[in-house]
Amino acid sequence: MRRFLVVLNPKAGLKKGVRQLKKIQKILEKAGDVTLHETTARGDATAFVREHAAEFDTVVSIGGDGTLNEVIAGLRQSGANTKLAHIPAGSTNDFAASLYLPIIPKKAAKNAVKGVVKPLDVGSFNGRDFVYIASCGAFSKASYSAPQDVKNVIGHLAYLIEGIKELSDIHPVHLRVETDGATYEDDYIFAAFCNSTSCGGVLKLARSRVDMNDGLHEMLLVRMPKTMTELGKFAELAKIADLGRAAFSLAIQQYTDPLVTLCSAAEFRITAPADNAWTLDGEYQEGAENILIKNEHDAIQILLPKKEKKPKEPLFKRLFGKKK
Repeated sequence: MRRFLVVLNPKAGLKKGVRQLKKIQKILEKAGDVTLHETTARGDATAFVREHAAEFDTVVSIGGDGTLNEVIAGLRQSGANTKLAHIPAGSTNDFAASLYLPIIPKKAAKNAVKGVVKPLDVGSFNGRDFVYIASCGAFSKASYSAPQDVKNVIGHLAYLIEGIKELSDIHPVHLRVETDGATYEDDYIFAAFCNSTSCGGVLKLARSRVDMNDGLHEMLLVRMPKTMTELGKFAELAKIADLGRAAFSLAIQQYTDPLVTLCSAAEFRITAPADNAWTLDGEYQEGAENILIKNEHDAIQILLPKKEKKPKEPLFKRLFGKKK
């Protein structure tokens, strides 16, 4: 008989996990013994999984990206070879979408029983694990400052609303990034280091550019536009036009705009302002002057659907992208 540890965040999303818990447990109980742990505070999932993961065959996370972050951190710290299954029940579930995990709890529970075990990379930010993204700049603060009750109700829209508030007060961050013999240094309005097709809950990376177990993370940098001082009062309008062009390039997933840099590497050494805040999987991360972001290859074993759905290309790309 298999042994399942179910870690439930009862406050995630619209409490979908709580409402569907009996159905989920019923499916799991047909395959083995089930132990339930409901989280009570931030960090609780990590501590519990770290202590008990070795006692189980599979840890089943029920919640959003933040819950998944804590569960994976606990698994990594435990040193156990316990498998991971995830039942998306958060307000956005970006990472689950990247993995083609079922969003219907009953189907996700069946995947926890019958899914295929595959290795998955995670990231490390100065030694702290993150599941799918470390970012700073525009829209990053929105992921941890948007009220939880608002995120529960309107999901991604909450991040956009909170992010729009930031737009009038965008301040570029001066970063120096060294990776694979190349150096990127400039003033950036957004920087992300991710292992996902969803970048900060706002931008989507082309699936053809992302392999979530290739030993690499993707780096996306959006540079602050530079305009000549003699443009005077028209300088701000020129910057807005430049940013609009860059945003369009990202929307159609072409990455050809001069303001946009996209590359992949296993390690990034970053020099940044020490007081610049970062976001890891939607949670606040204190900044540092020297940051090492690494890809931790084959970090965990996760249960994924046997058949992957073929994704549709974004509407922008279908309408405006280059035809092959």
